[in-house]
Amino acid sequence: MKRLVAVALLIILSGALLFLVVRPAQPAPVAPVIVMPLPYSIPRQKVSLFDLWVPRQRSWNWLWHMKDTIVGRPRVCDLRATVVDFSGSGESFLTNHPLPAPAFTDAKRLRIWLLSDDEMRALGRDLRQESGTEVLFMPGITTADGMQAQLSAGNTVPIMGVPTMAGLVINFLAHVRPIATDVTTIISLTEAITNQPSTTAGSAPAGVLGVQTDFALAARLQIPKGSGVFLLQGEPAAANQKRIGVLLAVTTSPPKK
Repeated sequence: MKRLVAVALLIILSGALLFLVVRPAQPAPVAPVIVMPLPYSIPRQKVSLFDLWVPRQRSWNWLWHMKDTIVGRPRVCDLRATVVDFSGSGESFLTNHPLPAPAFTDAKRLRIWLLSDDEMRALGRDLRQESGTEVLFMPGITTADGMQAQLSAGNTVPIMGVPTMAGLVINFLAHVRPIATDVTTIISLTEAITNQPSTTAGSAPAGVLGVQTDFALAARLQIPKGSGVFLLQGEPAAANQKRIGVLLAVTTSPPKK
């Protein structure tokens, strides 16, 4: 009997030690919205001692299954973005479709709203249907809690013989909290500047002179569950630049079995 009790205690202690080794640190952001100066890179994520010590080999699968049983598998994170070009100033759109007070604004009139699920759906519908807006991209990506991901949409153009990406690039890292998702994102939207008035959609433009940045932002966002984010840049500095708005919907779900 004493031997069984000792074995049970050993198993419990081993499980507790394994939980302490593999659980990730979960620092809380100090504000709902933090905008970082550019250029910015998402810090490399710390790897647990368990991931460093235990090989990903079939013979070790039993230990990985034990880890998932004790700690749980990472939750699935879905990011859906709607990138919109406002042909006007954008202010007329906000007048016709009023939003609550932004969670963040700065001297350059960048504004960031944290919106409820109903507000996100209504805004997404209005952005797609409004005559003064043009949806440029609607990409999406699926990743997991604590795993950095990148999505891109566009094409590569030669600039002085060097292949250069022109289009949308979003870097994305999410940490799922009990009542919110802590999202770090870097969003960049560029376009090729050519000596021709127009090009065929989806093809690499001829006569490329350079790549112009229409939108660039790095931010850390604490998004309550059932909410999303709308980002609207200030008035463009140059007449040929677009005024861009980005609607980000982040949803989490239990891990797939």
